[in-house]
Amino acid sequence: MVHEGLARVSPQPGNFAPHLISRYLEVYMRNPADVLERAEMHEEKGNYVEAERLYRKALNLKAVECDQASKKDKDSFELAPYLYNLGMSQYANDHLDDALLSFSRLLNIMSAKQEEIIEDMREIRNVMVEIKREAEEVEALSVSA
Repeated sequence: MVHEGLARVSPQPGNFAPHLISRYLEVYMRNPADVLERAEMHEEKGNYVEAERLYRKALNLKAVECDQASKKDKDSFELAPYLYNLGMSQYANDHLDDALLSFSRLLNIMSAKQEEIIEDMREIRNVMVEIKREAEEVEALSVSA
């Protein structure tokens, strides 16, 4: 008799409704890219509330991953697509204040990256000037010799 009771509650193929299986998988999903993909799937189906929940989860997982990789970089540029998708889903759900916060954080991250890129561009230009100078010196020495 005990075995019959266990059989009724034991996970068997076909015993769970698809939404329960989906929810079960989401609880154990720890890869931000996988959660992001599932959120995009819900968004494509028009399920914006669930998409927003999953985008938030994906962002939190990615933030933890970035924090572990680099203790100094709380707002890594790698968070940009997560913040964008979360902000868009918040906007679609009329969570306007939350959307503004997400987009504001995204713009701060992008601005910091822009400053970093501009500095890198300056450095590259300086190196190119030095290379040209050296090339001209080599050419001048070979012409005078």
